[in-house]
Amino acid sequence: MFKNYVSKAARLVKVAATFIGRVNIFYLCFWWSLLVRVGSPFCMFCMSKLHLTRYIQGWLTYYRYADMKTFIISANKWYNRRLRMYIWKSWKQVRTRFANLQRCGVPKWQAWKWANTRKGYWRVAQSVILTSTITSERLLSAGYPSILNLYIKLHRS
Repeated sequence: MFKNYVSKAARLVKVAATFIGRVNIFYLCFWWSLLVRVGSPFCMFCMSKLHLTRYIQGWLTYYRYADMKTFIISANKWYNRRLRMYIWKSWKQVRTRFANLQRCGVPKWQAWKWANTRKGYWRVAQSVILTSTITSERLLSAGYPSILNLYIKLHRS
């Protein structure tokens, strides 16, 4: 009789399956890369933090019915690493890196050692150098949105 009736739980499962099947973290990373214009070292600083917040909120609102907390946690880790990469990339010279690492509270000898690293931007963004100095809390206090916090805020209401 009610052949076309679908329960809310079935809709959630269908949306989650569609989400996992069609949109994965690489798709999301691709669009964020386009949004922040990878070629420019100062793109994250020139771009409005409000614009970034609106983009993330729109994306989360579109998929609000899908249960994707584990995906959001991994996307948030990637996003923080990406922000750290852009910050490190903007500190182009060794003396700038040295001065900024000292401002972050790193001892002088260790800041000099870390500033002279020859590793690439993406590798340094995940290393102890930046994960201990530019933490998620510092990014939040600088005004960058957290995907996980926005997701939790959306699902409370």
